[in-house]
Amino acid sequence: MTKPVIVCLGNCQSGTIRSNLTRVPAVSANYDVVFTRSAAEFATLRPQLAAVIQQTTHNWADFTVKADDLPSGVALVRYPAALLGWHWPLMPPRSRTADRSPREALFPYTIRDSLVDSLKAKGVTKDELLDAYFSVDLTKRFPLSRLMKIQMEKARQIDAMSDFSIADRMIEGRTMRTANHPDGPLMAFIMTEVIERLPFESDVKDAALERAPEWERGPGIQAVEAPIHPQVIDHFGLEWARNRKWTFWYEGDFTFEEHLLRLYDRWFSQALSEGRAKSKLGEDATDLLAQAVAELPNSLEARAHYSSALTKAGRGDEAIESYVILHAMDPSDANRKRLTAMLRRAGRFDEADALNNPPSQPSLPRVNIANDQAKRDDPALSRRVQIA
Repeated sequence: MTKPVIVCLGNCQSGTIRSNLTRVPAVSANYDVVFTRSAAEFATLRPQLAAVIQQTTHNWADFTVKADDLPSGVALVRYPAALLGWHWPLMPPRSRTADRSPREALFPYTIRDSLVDSLKAKGVTKDELLDAYFSVDLTKRFPLSRLMKIQMEKARQIDAMSDFSIADRMIEGRTMRTANHPDGPLMAFIMTEVIERLPFESDVKDAALERAPEWERGPGIQAVEAPIHPQVIDHFGLEWARNRKWTFWYEGDFTFEEHLLRLYDRWFSQALSEGRAKSKLGEDATDLLAQAVAELPNSLEARAHYSSALTKAGRGDEAIESYVILHAMDPSDANRKRLTAMLRRAGRFDEADALNNPPSQPSLPRVNIANDQAKRDDPALSRRVQIA
């Protein structure tokens, strides 16, 4: 017998909700929980629908769902976008307009980014960047309190459109890893509220809710952190944010200063942008992403997307070799585990074992290759770090 389907409409929070639900045996035994960004795929699932979970502001390629669109008896659970804790970017007003440059469209465009770009446009060299950057009084350049007030009111409006509120919980303390990525406690709260609104039998609901402590202890949505400008920390009293580092799936761990220097060198790749878009639609993007890797040979992001595309295309040996390069660029636990799994699936057990049991050697601190190169190439960074 075909199971009823719970559809999670596509973004990172919906993906995490789906992942958490499928790990509850009582849920997976009674329901198929599906993640999709495709209107066409969603249409094929309609006859089996039991519930739809989507972020209130979700709109992927003009695809969103309203209660009136669903068959009678199908539950629609709308959870709010987690925006209020977005202290670190404080989006410049101009990025709120529809007319964005390719650079802005591809990367989250923030006060930090815009200041780097403006200094670079004025002729500030990379070697001069840090001194020039920290000489700017951010409190005079941007109306920080007003921007945060706008952000808070936006969060309240989104809460009002949703089936439950998270704004008060976000105001109470540090609940955000970055942007709209909740940490463990906030993610557990969102999961609990979603589960309460799903059409579960009481025993299934109880089994799902029992996992809340586990979710609360967890990291929330993946390893994403972002440093906050020191003046923003001072302005809002964000003591918990001192010495916070930049962490992203494919990018590694960086201090605030290191990330600024990386922003200086980052440029737009049309191939990477188009390749990411095709991949999200489930299309083969290997050629575009191969071009992106050629254009951006030192980009962990380009290499990771290319490796993933090769895997999806069934080009296993090529994917492994690409992941070998990615692991060499960033020997993080996540990349090691991913490469190990691929080697084992390919029957290359000796290589997998060697990757996880390297020859005995003196313990050394992990140094990200990109970080290490930045420190060697940039005297300004070394000076700045020593001063700090």
